[in-house]
Amino acid sequence: MSATQHSVQQSPANDDDTDLPNMPGEPEPPTTEDLPDLPEPQEVGEDG
Repeated sequence: MSATQHSVQQSPANDDDTDLPNMPGEPEPPTTEDLPDLPEPQEVGEDG
């Protein structure tokens, strides 16, 4: 049952396995892919 819940959360949240464990803790890596609200530091670097 736990395996199904993990998959379900990982699908709608993000298609990356590394983002799931980092999202609840520190959404720094999945900022631009997962969190479109904290893509400022990543966007600035890509833009500038």
